[in-house]
Amino acid sequence: MSWVSPCITEELLSIPWLADSYQLKPIQGGVINGSYALDSNGKRFYLKVFSAENLNAINRPQAYSLQRSLAQMKFAPEPLYLSRKGLFQVESWLHIETIDSNQYSGQQKIQLLAGALTFVHRLNVPAIEIPLVAQWLHYLRLIPKNKDQWQRRIQLLQDRWYRVEKNCLCHHDLSFGHICVRPKGVILDWEYAARSNRYFDIACALLINQMEPQACQWLYRHYANENNIDVEELVNKVGYMLPLAKLTADLWTATLTEGESQSQPLVSN
Repeated sequence: MSWVSPCITEELLSIPWLADSYQLKPIQGGVINGSYALDSNGKRFYLKVFSAENLNAINRPQAYSLQRSLAQMKFAPEPLYLSRKGLFQVESWLHIETIDSNQYSGQQKIQLLAGALTFVHRLNVPAIEIPLVAQWLHYLRLIPKNKDQWQRRIQLLQDRWYRVEKNCLCHHDLSFGHICVRPKGVILDWEYAARSNRYFDIACALLINQMEPQACQWLYRHYANENNIDVEELVNKVGYMLPLAKLTADLWTATLTEGESQSQPLVSN
């Protein structure tokens, strides 16, 4: 069983509203962040231990502030504490059920995903613009091999990104497992959220959920219907953004698998 490192346990003990003693239980979470149930004084909280900051160039205070705004509207778990160095975050505990379960058919999941994308894109919440090209270059610095190949892909696509509108909130990590049916309306893991391009966000969702061509067509149809967009126009605009979403995913994966200093959650055995 893995436990968080001493620097985190010490800071947890310094939080005034946590008891002097607490219990941690590892739970299933994301690919790189550590997830724990934190029990203290008869209450349960969710502890997320972030991977080392050399991997994800995320502004943690800004992400925390955005999630607080969303939580006030009951659209996200309430963040309660962000560590001083951005190493971890404590959130309210929610009993959740997501659409990533066997009780939903493929078409039902696609329809709910289209609804969640529409919901996010219509939210009127202040957010900074995603620094996408800067993130690409950050990932590139961590990859020791084939830098020229990666650089060519970035140069080919960066002007495309600069030309498109970034006029709505986007999630950028909207997997089936992040869309809740209980509590209804809650969406999880907002750390990549930012003001961005809706078609890029849809392209990210296609890749994250590993959607086959038929499922993509279902998503296009449902999203177009909900947003009064011509389906052919939607397909073309998502297709225009798909290479950028693929580059982002490929760079992130290469950083995990090839990076000289692979990032690990701050845990110890």
